[in-house]
Amino acid sequence: MPTYQTLLPTNIFPFLNSMTALYSQIERDMHSCLMRGEKIGIIEKLLQSKYQVDSTTVRNVYHDLKGKHKSIKELRKIQSLDLKSTIRSIQNSINKKLKKKEINSYDRFFIHQKKRRLAIKQNKLKRLEDEKISLCFGTKKLFLAQYHLEENGYSSHQEWLADWREARSSNFMMVGAKTYTSGNQLCRLDFLLRL
Repeated sequence: MPTYQTLLPTNIFPFLNSMTALYSQIERDMHSCLMRGEKIGIIEKLLQSKYQVDSTTVRNVYHDLKGKHKSIKELRKIQSLDLKSTIRSIQNSINKKLKKKEINSYDRFFIHQKKRRLAIKQNKLKRLEDEKISLCFGTKKLFLAQYHLEENGYSSHQEWLADWREARSSNFMMVGAKTYTSGNQLCRLDFLLRL
């Protein structure tokens, strides 16, 4: 499938900005509903009514959000494997020291520190496995910047808040399908071929 790239006329920027704000708000609401365990069919009807949009728009947001959730789950699997490997390594180090015939004060200190580290890693693994999916819309780094405004180049909380709101509403995705004309029901690029 070819990918096309073009410059868009500036007169559609206000429309695109309003669409990103709308899509982002729908996405945040949908994420909250999904984390409460609500079913997508109910969420879809609720959001259609609340934002006065069609089901295709809500489904577009759902597919984008589903991709983000899947990405987080995959990352957690990798983090979980890394933690389990680290835990095994720490346990092996402790067991080697415990197998020694004579354990001196350095060995006791070593074992104590390794057990502390082991407990920290086990707790981190448990939190990782028990934790619900969390998303920070607008990036965690920007969110934390509000607590250290000057170090992050802000003169006031209002200035930071403007950037935060813009970052939270800075993108949207239109999922396509080959069953639709031109590949997408909601968004199509029409152009005249000039010779």
